[in-house]
Amino acid sequence: MPVLVLTIAAVSTAHRTDLKCFWTGARLVASGLDPYDAAVWGSAVAGTFENVLGRPGPSPCPGAYGYPLTTAVLTFPLALAPLELAAAAWAIAGIAGLAAGITFLGRSARIGRDGALALAFVTLASQPAWWNAIFLQYGGILVAGLGVLALSSTSGSRALSVAATLSLALKPHVAPIALVERLAAAPPRARTAAILALGAVVIVPTIFFPAWPLQWMTALASDRPRIAEVSPTFWALVSAVTGRADVAFIASWAAAGAFLTVLRGVELRDGIDRMAVATVAWMLVVPYGSAADLLVLTVAWCALIRRGHIGLALVVAVLVPWAAFRVDPTLGLGAVAPVTAAALGAVLRTRALTDRPRAAMLSGW
Repeated sequence: MPVLVLTIAAVSTAHRTDLKCFWTGARLVASGLDPYDAAVWGSAVAGTFENVLGRPGPSPCPGAYGYPLTTAVLTFPLALAPLELAAAAWAIAGIAGLAAGITFLGRSARIGRDGALALAFVTLASQPAWWNAIFLQYGGILVAGLGVLALSSTSGSRALSVAATLSLALKPHVAPIALVERLAAAPPRARTAAILALGAVVIVPTIFFPAWPLQWMTALASDRPRIAEVSPTFWALVSAVTGRADVAFIASWAAAGAFLTVLRGVELRDGIDRMAVATVAWMLVVPYGSAADLLVLTVAWCALIRRGHIGLALVVAVLVPWAAFRVDPTLGLGAVAPVTAAALGAVLRTRALTDRPRAAMLSGW
């Protein structure tokens, strides 16, 4: 399986993966050092290393730690091991998380064995899955978080709600609306448990690094705007085409608004549909991210497959991302979110229109 092969190769060249950045952040915090200090960070990630192709280069960790300190707390166990061992453990967790997430989403959507296999195929064949493997990103854990979130919304389990919340909190800018929507719909005890767990993760680093929120925001303001310009997001794509960030901002929010307007009055079946809509809408407006972050669209692909649109899911999950990547490896993937939005919006809206006459006919009996 290509994803497995790429993951193994990435583990052997861990210094050139994004895991190096996550691991370094956790390692510095464990040592009592400030990961937002540019000098400390630069010294920690310095060096030249070979990538999977044998080409030398630096670690992909510019500026300073680019995540909230809560991410360092959640990945703290990685700091207890050397990078090579941490990479192996992280790779196993990522693959297991991706498999579990696909399984849980399929179970929640009740798509059966064939549907689950179709979802697994389109997800593992997608460019975001390959990118996630190459750079040992958070994608597998995030998909697991969405899968557990789908299960927790039906079971009301406090443990599942906490697990889902902490998994998605690793990269809080990737799927926040889906998390908020599902927690709002969760039973009070499950919601309270998740909020308390998240609060603890925020409070713990604040005790030792009281200024970290401001430091993180400063790091974002200094480094992320430049990185956002070459991110695989719809915002970055529009910005590159027009040369204007303000146009990109307006276009992104207009696209999300149009997507939600199309679905106005459409009755979403359950948590899977609501998570799919929330995730797609958010991916239309978020300006910064990794190609691996697009793996959270697995929940949207699941929503398509459950309605029998396996071919359409294959197009938006596999064909479009790979074609876009071939056109422009940096910005091309910015087309994935709007294409997914168009497909999901059309399917949900069309299904709603065809269901109304049927419901009216049945009500007449």
